[in-house]
Amino acid sequence: MSITADRRKREFQQREELILAAAREMFEKVGFLNLKMADLARAVEYSTGTLYQHFASKEDLLLAMSAQIHAEVMPVLERIAATFRTSRDRITAFCLGHAEVTRRDPESFRIWQFAIAHSVWMRASEDRREAVERLDDRGRRSLQSIVDDAVATGDLDPRCGSVGEIGLSLFSFLLGTYTVTNEAKPSRMFRIEDAYELLRRNLALYLDTIRWQPVGADADAVYQRVCHELDAAQIGGANHA
Repeated sequence: MSITADRRKREFQQREELILAAAREMFEKVGFLNLKMADLARAVEYSTGTLYQHFASKEDLLLAMSAQIHAEVMPVLERIAATFRTSRDRITAFCLGHAEVTRRDPESFRIWQFAIAHSVWMRASEDRREAVERLDDRGRRSLQSIVDDAVATGDLDPRCGSVGEIGLSLFSFLLGTYTVTNEAKPSRMFRIEDAYELLRRNLALYLDTIRWQPVGADADAVYQRVCHELDAAQIGGANHA
C-alpha cells in the first residue's frame, strides 16, 4: 500500500470513529428513532454524503456502534476471566463482567437492543451484520472454552447441560437483568432495588444447581475483583460511580 493510500485509510478510520462517537452522544439524547443522519452530519461538520460513504443507512450506523462497543469490551472481559484459577470463577467473572459493563454504561445495552431488533437487523447491510456476528461468535467461543475446561478438569459433569443450554441459561439471566434495570415499568412492578445484586445471587444458585464445582463459591469476591480490573482498564466511564 502506498503512503498516500495508507494515509487516506487512516484518515477514513479516524473520521469514522469521530462519527461513531458523535452518534453515541446523539443516541443518548434523542434515541434511535429521532436520530437523523442530517443532524449527525452537522454535529461532526461533514456533509450527509460523507456520512453515507461510511454508513449506507442509519441501521448500518447502529450496528457499527454496537460492534464498536463490543470490540472494545470483549478482549478486556476475556483477559479478566483468564486471571481466575478455577473454571467456576472464570465463568462467573465473564458473566458478571458483562453485567457490570452494562450497569456502568446502560446506553450500550439500549444500542444493542435496537441493533438486534428484526426491523433494524434486516435493513442493515450484510457486511455490518457479519461484523456483529463475528463478535457474537467470539463470545460463544469464550464460553465454549470455559465450559470445555470445566469438563476436562472435572469441575462440570457434561451431562448437566450442553454449551448451548448453559449459554442460553446464562444469557437469560443477563438479558432479564438488563431489561428490568433499563425499563421503568418492570422495576416498579417487581419492586427491585438492586437487580445486579440479585443477578449475582441467582447466577451462583444456577451454577450450584448444575453442580459446577466448587459448589458455594464466593461470587461477591469475584465481582469485587472484576470491578477493580474494569476500573484499571477504564471500562464503563463515570457511569459506575
